[in-house]
Amino acid sequence: MKATDKHKTTSKKEDANEDAGFNNIWKFGIFTAIIIAIIILIIVLIKLFLNQQLINKWEFPIENLTFGKCLGEGAFGVAVMATAIGLINKNVETKVAVKMLKDDHRNYEDILDFKSEIDFMKKMGNHNNITTILGSYEQDGSPCAIIEFASKGNILNFLNSMNPRASEKELLLYANQVAQGMEYMHDKNLIHRDLAGRNILVTEKHNKIIMKIADFGLARDIGKEGYYIEDRHALNPRWIAPESVNDNIFTFKSDVWTYGVLLWEIFTYGKAPDYIPLSHLSAGKRLDQPLDCSAVIYMIMLSCWDIIPEKRPTFQELVKRIEQILSSSREYLKLVW
Repeated sequence: MKATDKHKTTSKKEDANEDAGFNNIWKFGIFTAIIIAIIILIIVLIKLFLNQQLINKWEFPIENLTFGKCLGEGAFGVAVMATAIGLINKNVETKVAVKMLKDDHRNYEDILDFKSEIDFMKKMGNHNNITTILGSYEQDGSPCAIIEFASKGNILNFLNSMNPRASEKELLLYANQVAQGMEYMHDKNLIHRDLAGRNILVTEKHNKIIMKIADFGLARDIGKEGYYIEDRHALNPRWIAPESVNDNIFTFKSDVWTYGVLLWEIFTYGKAPDYIPLSHLSAGKRLDQPLDCSAVIYMIMLSCWDIIPEKRPTFQELVKRIEQILSSSREYLKLVW
């Protein structure tokens, strides 16, 4: 065999080996891509299955609900009393409240916002001082939330209807329950943004009065950022912190400011707070000390209203402070500073 023929034969073998190598690489690549695609498909199917299971967990048949009187309404929604059969236990009736959008607020944006609120409540988990969602359903494309029924209404109506009036210790117990609920929310990096007497519901369990934080339409998960900015909000400036009015920024500390206003509402037995302009707040003006409120409790309010957000207490500190007062003597409660 000539040298040139031998070279050609060797070259052909090398080309064949090279082609085989490329073919093997190509086949391996295709095989790997197929495996990856199968894995992704399995993950997607598992997620869809889990999401469906989650939907099924919360979904409740409307035919098992018997509706009663209207409990109240806001700008966008209405709450109706209802009896649910089989919600907690089979064939057992449970008194609930059903929250739904008004007929004239069933547009795409409002439906999306309400769905977000329902999802927020589902993810929040359970706490004794937070209104629990029990189920949900859709009616004509509009979401409805089934929540636990608060037999005493909101705290403003509750305090106004009490005869005789609640003692200072009782008021402080109510305030502490709200602080505990807020501590739970903040531990989960959640802010409420609309903490006010109208959004604190009252119920009774085993002859004990229980406060329940409600209305999470404006609540947000602030995650690692630690703040939430919203340029357009319709929050009442009588309740919200100066930095929220001025810079549209909401944090754990802005919730603490609103809690101070809620304390004032509680210790005035449900009065509406006066509007104080931002310039007056910056100059040191604050809501006056309620008549039936000791100086030590008013000092807690003032600490919540510190113009510098970082100087305001956390809810963990507020709970500790309130419980110290509750465990102290009557003389300490009546201390005049």
